[in-house]
Amino acid sequence: MAKRFKFIRTYAVDTQSRLDHLVPLASTSYPKLKIFLGVYEDGANHSGVTQPQLDSAIAQANAYPNTVMGVVVGNECLNTDSTPVPVTVQQLITDLQYVRSKIPNKNILVTTCLGYQSAITYGNQLAPYCDCMMVNIYPFYGQVSITAAWQNLVDAYNMFVNKFPGKQVMVGETGWPSAGPANGSAVPSVDNEKTCISQIFVKGPQLGPIFLFEAFDEPWKSENQWAPHWGLWDKNGNAKFSL
Repeated sequence: MAKRFKFIRTYAVDTQSRLDHLVPLASTSYPKLKIFLGVYEDGANHSGVTQPQLDSAIAQANAYPNTVMGVVVGNECLNTDSTPVPVTVQQLITDLQYVRSKIPNKNILVTTCLGYQSAITYGNQLAPYCDCMMVNIYPFYGQVSITAAWQNLVDAYNMFVNKFPGKQVMVGETGWPSAGPANGSAVPSVDNEKTCISQIFVKGPQLGPIFLFEAFDEPWKSENQWAPHWGLWDKNGNAKFSL
């Protein structure tokens, strides 16, 4: 992965998943790799789950400033998202302020990653506390055909650029599933996933940073029939197509 990508996102920094080992490993073994370090927001157990991860992310950002490019406090973690443990907007603001206050290096960005609807509903309220605006944009969920996917992504991106003037907008997640039923005109397949990703590789730089979702298939996911199939690599680490 480090041979093909310069930046990666994580979604937690906990000991159970061993994601807390990633930044030190990258620093020593993959020094060119830059990481946007994720913190899992748990509205049901903030003190037991989220707070330790906030502190761990702060510590790693300060210890490895050449590896950690940003701290992403929560991903689709509000009540307009599908998370079972949403946090309030005020709690998210408090956490963003806490992390920003503890990382003196302003080159390390602090933000949250918003779902599409959350960005529309709460983005302006959160923008003053984010160094950049990170939004997940999925043409597949817009039910457009693969031929219309790139333009759908561009249109949504431009909408958010206009919505958040003066803020850099990053696409926090996008991609296309390789299997599952059709979603309107959006048809999952390996060929369509390859087309989507290839277009992003070629045209994406004009929009700025774009994070592809995701590296590997997650076959244990069950929230819908597409959830296990977004990886560039399958569950065994085999590439679905040439990158």
